[in-house]
Amino acid sequence: MQIEVLFDRLFLVGTIHVSPESKRRVRDLILEKKPEIVAVELDQGRYEALLEQPKATLSFGELLLSARQGSFSTNLMVWLISHLEQGLGEEFGVIPGEEMLVAIKSAKETGSKIFFVDQPLPITLQRFQSVGLEKNRLIIELVKGILGAEKDISYSLLDLETNPNDILPEFMGTLHKKFPGISRILIQERDAYISKRIISLLNTFPEKKIVAVIGLGHLNGIKKRINAHFSKHHEQNI
Repeated sequence: MQIEVLFDRLFLVGTIHVSPESKRRVRDLILEKKPEIVAVELDQGRYEALLEQPKATLSFGELLLSARQGSFSTNLMVWLISHLEQGLGEEFGVIPGEEMLVAIKSAKETGSKIFFVDQPLPITLQRFQSVGLEKNRLIIELVKGILGAEKDISYSLLDLETNPNDILPEFMGTLHKKFPGISRILIQERDAYISKRIISLLNTFPEKKIVAVIGLGHLNGIKKRINAHFSKHHEQNI
């Protein structure tokens, strides 16, 4: 987990979704700082799906039915990602994304207001219609991962937990190089959406302390966008 502090009142918390350490440190931070606002990288639908784990994962039969709606490849990709995440979660002893639920529970304990700041999942899934070929290549990569690369991925996650500044740029660069369209949809577009939501919270609640719990892969992009926004705003008011 990595923490960036902006303007002495915004704590950007970059987590790994299958890490017990991230879950523990998110709780400790919120209980220590007692922020007025806790923002989490969820939308309402994903929050409800996390509460329903493990029922939230589509069955393969449901995937076959979805083919009639023209969404089979997208649903298959989501199912494969969920399946791989669940396998890693079982190895680490956590539910993927559980740190978001911990953040919400901790926020309730401290009386913090809770805000969902991620782009609604249906919008993200709809955007995948524009990257059909990349999506098919990613499905093949995910199948390979499920068939035998879980240990390699697990070791990579452990390295990422301990050396994020060394591992993350290489990982993100590889993702963008191999799957530029998917990287744009999953990372850059959501970075922009989440940044706007956090900026809105900063403006709506001046002087209030905010903890924003986001995936580690979004941390640098969101930090840069927020800094750029307020730097531009400052220059315009000079």
